[in-house]
Amino acid sequence: MSLFYHIVTKGKLPERTLLHSRMMHFLLKENANYIYDAKPGYNYYDLTQGLYLV
Repeated sequence: MSLFYHIVTKGKLPERTLLHSRMMHFLLKENANYIYDAKPGYNYYDLTQGLYLV
């Protein structure tokens, strides 16, 4: 079983929000592929925890 977390917004998130999420080790990317009841005018972002190998 997989869990998917999405952030739903009316309008796009600012670029600075996307950059800040990367700094906090989370990835936000726009994706509505797995949303079966997606509504027009809304944006769906996948929220996944980023993993950095050092």
